[in-house]
Amino acid sequence: ANAMAFGSHQVATVDLENAKYVLSFGADFLGTWNSTVAQSVAYGRMRQAATGERPKFVHVDARLTQTAANADEFVACKPGTEGLLAMAIAAVLNKTADAGDYAPAMVAQKTGVAVEKIERLARELAANGPAVAIIGGAPLAHTNGLFHAHAVNTLNRAANAVNQPGGLSFVP
Repeated sequence: ANAMAFGSHQVATVDLENAKYVLSFGADFLGTWNSTVAQSVAYGRMRQAATGERPKFVHVDARLTQTAANADEFVACKPGTEGLLAMAIAAVLNKTADAGDYAPAMVAQKTGVAVEKIERLARELAANGPAVAIIGGAPLAHTNGLFHAHAVNTLNRAANAVNQPGGLSFVP
């Protein structure tokens, strides 16, 4: 579903190792998601970055998973609303947050994530590049899984994370 949302049939490669800010939507990559071993190794390298600031890892999930427990920040979100949250953060980044279905005030009510937190996550994402958003697990299993994948891809475009170091790419 994730690749289809980008018009590509291959799964995106996430450059966790070079990311300075990772925003995960349900991707339990220290637990069950994708290739756990490879992800854990890259995650370990990201966390032990020798240069400067330690990257920040924020995990959005409906429940406290193993990955959520290891995150710098856990954002509790109502199940099935992860895509709305991603779109609201993208709206803040794109400076279109004052209108439409993805205005933080509207999304806060549906997701249970406060407006202030939505705006802060957008500010952090913008200020700490290269930043990347990833999705996996429960959000993709919902009937609206394709929407969630598309929303996170929209957020990656807003954060200028596509085909960039520390972002995600579709190079085979």
